[in-house]
Amino acid sequence: ERYDDSVEHFTALIEDQPSLYGAYIGRGTAHSYKGLDDPVNVRNAVKDFSKAIELDPKNHEALERRAEVYTYIHRLNDALYDINAALAIKSTSDLYFLGGRVLSMLGRHHLAHSHLKKAYEMSPHHLDIMRHLALSFYNSGDVMPAIRLLAE
Repeated sequence: ERYDDSVEHFTALIEDQPSLYGAYIGRGTAHSYKGLDDPVNVRNAVKDFSKAIELDPKNHEALERRAEVYTYIHRLNDALYDINAALAIKSTSDLYFLGGRVLSMLGRHHLAHSHLKKAYEMSPHHLDIMRHLALSFYNSGDVMPAIRLLAE
């Protein structure tokens, strides 16, 4: 119900100011939080993030949020496209981490490892990044760096 209120709030903002791209990001995020197991929420979230991107093509946040939805529904090539577009605008550890996870799911382990290393360099204390990077070392047969990383 809390997210329904958010959707209503952002809808009112959009009706009042239809070019306010941040309102589309907010509403899309609320749809995502309502649950991506529901295809209606997925459709609405993607639609809102896409509208925010249409209004501001350089908005890395909208690209990242849409990539997260695409990742959840296993549209991995679409997710990777958005991740790369967002990285071209602004490099963040979250984007590299998401990119590493998507590349790993696509079986592109060498590139996944590269993305995860960049994410780790940017956020060395982020436990999920450390765990995924260690797993990347382990999967490539390089066990000792995985052990050292997890021992930190």
